[in-house]
Amino acid sequence: MKITRKGYYGNVDIQFEIIHQLLHRETMFLPISAEKGKPNLPVRWLNASFINMLKRHWEQFKFLERDMNLYYSLATYKDFPMFSYSWRYKTQQQQIWLKEFINYVIKYDFFLETDSLDLNKSIKQDGQVIKNFLDQYQIKYSLKFSGSKGIHFIVPSEEFDHIGIPVVDKFGVYFDRVKLFKLLATRLKAVLGCETIDDGVFDIKRVTKCAYSWDVKSGLIAYPLTDDQFKNFTTEIVKPENVIKYNNHKRRLLWRNCEVQKEVREKQILKLFEDLDIDLEKFK
Repeated sequence: MKITRKGYYGNVDIQFEIIHQLLHRETMFLPISAEKGKPNLPVRWLNASFINMLKRHWEQFKFLERDMNLYYSLATYKDFPMFSYSWRYKTQQQQIWLKEFINYVIKYDFFLETDSLDLNKSIKQDGQVIKNFLDQYQIKYSLKFSGSKGIHFIVPSEEFDHIGIPVVDKFGVYFDRVKLFKLLATRLKAVLGCETIDDGVFDIKRVTKCAYSWDVKSGLIAYPLTDDQFKNFTTEIVKPENVIKYNNHKRRLLWRNCEVQKEVREKQILKLFEDLDIDLEKFK
């Protein structure tokens, strides 16, 4: 039985899975033009730290009535502000924030995505190669269907805290993890031969599709996949009417390799950079 987008987002388990990802991060709504299938101007810099706040944003910007996708920032912030709903005041507040936000960034996750209209290439081929690679190095990561054309892999910022490279370069002259992660993605694309890896955009303000959210263009859910779901992926798995039937209570992002001791994972991260011929000492 079909489920509406409003009905899907009304599910409490889905709401809790979403809100856990948005805490201390920027939330973004991206309107999609029904006529052209292209995005309009996004609604950025929303603070959605608890469910009622997220619902208030939904109501204010008519998220459930309009075709919008839900994103959050790869960066985590301390003291993330609330902005006015008045465009006049919000514009002024954001102008100030955009000059200062860099000083509030405390984490930045490594994000890798595959992107192709041919899901066999982006998921079953390249996605599997990347997954095998991360498992080989015992990297802590999660993966989800992007909602449209591929797979999203995320490695949490904490997994890189021991490498001695700052999360963000506040002065614009040093090497930081944003630049490092772009280099890492480019190197992985070449070494693994994965043409569908998108290594074009790496920015401190980068956002990613929120897991468990509804992609309005495809009508599919950006769903965290189990190993079995990933191996046997079909779009039937991520249709809203099927997702809503799964046990989503406290399901979260399904992190891999958490059972590996942190010290071992740290050594494996260093080995990964060494094997990819990325000399971290040059960037410190």
